[in-house]
Amino acid sequence: MMFSNYRFPETATWRPQVIGKDYETLRHSVNKVTFECAEHTIKGKSQTQIIDGISGSGASLALRTNHPMAREFEVDDMIDYKGETYHIERLEELRSNAYLGAKEYVIYCR
Repeated sequence: MMFSNYRFPETATWRPQVIGKDYETLRHSVNKVTFECAEHTIKGKSQTQIIDGISGSGASLALRTNHPMAREFEVDDMIDYKGETYHIERLEELRSNAYLGAKEYVIYCR
């Protein structure tokens, strides 16, 4: 039996926005990055720092991950999670207690 990540048992895929060949249109990339995540409870006590987006939230989904590529996520990028498609509304970074200097990211989607 393979080892499963007990902290981040789910998987989601990220598709960033890219500029088309005409340098005018914005579309979502065909290349996907799959990352492990878990649904985040918004009432946590951890201090977060907003990386991208605005404060306040009408988010319908919040995901938490420790994947290093999450720092590259931007507002309006696409997240596929459990068969549904969401767009990133806000990205926050927080310190993790997993090891010294560890970072985790909270992705708010709509």
